[in-house]
Amino acid sequence: MLLGIVTLSCSSSDDDNPDTNDEIYNYFPLNTGNSWTYNNTTIYDGSDNFSNQETITLDSSSEDLGVTYYQLSSNLSIMNQGFFTGILTNGNLIKAENQLVYNGEIDFNNFIPGLIENLKFELANIILYDTDANTTDILSLEEDQFTQTINIQGNNVPITFAYIITSKQEGVLSDYMAGEENFDSVIQTNITVNLKVFASLFGANIPILAPQDAIKIKNFYANDVGMVYSNTVVNYELEDLNIPNFPEIKNEDINYTQEIDSYLVNQ
Repeated sequence: MLLGIVTLSCSSSDDDNPDTNDEIYNYFPLNTGNSWTYNNTTIYDGSDNFSNQETITLDSSSEDLGVTYYQLSSNLSIMNQGFFTGILTNGNLIKAENQLVYNGEIDFNNFIPGLIENLKFELANIILYDTDANTTDILSLEEDQFTQTINIQGNNVPITFAYIITSKQEGVLSDYMAGEENFDSVIQTNITVNLKVFASLFGANIPILAPQDAIKIKNFYANDVGMVYSNTVVNYELEDLNIPNFPEIKNEDINYTQEIDSYLVNQ
């Protein structure tokens, strides 16, 4: 079956999970050639806006040890992509029973520019949704930290990033409008990145970023279509730093939205 056409969001009632009868649900059809076009809007500090349109396409799949990995690509460069489509195209997807699982990475420079170049961290087995999960169920939780160094006046200063990534099921919407189309079965899930950053100087840990939910993502997946809406808020407040010659970084408040404009999906 070939589906097509669409172009934000309102909602209605929600249930625990969609698998309460014998109907088969597919909230992200993964067939080669499927494509989704989004209208992207980015708002910086509540005022400056940037908008564009982006199409992601399922280009290929590969198999390893009986597991199929699906790869998406975008028609835009990474710097011009929407936040979550930038994540999706920078890794791969796995369909595991009733789950959609992501493996890839997040580029720290997308939300803390100016600190360390090419700063990325891996996302391993992040569950994007689970059709068997109940509302508020924790789908996956990843906690880790890593350290990189920056050079300040010839001294290598270790900077440690500690993070907790949590994905959570938020229920099934029985009525959800995206543009001109009404969807009758939409899963909402949230992803939160809690982040702490500190520098090791003079034998002490100096906080740069106190623990806080720096990234909050809300995604909506429609049955037989895929992701129809995504909202990402990047918001954090840095500590007051009195470190001479430390790289200039600033607080961020960025709101990314991605809403479906059209899609071409082969079931």
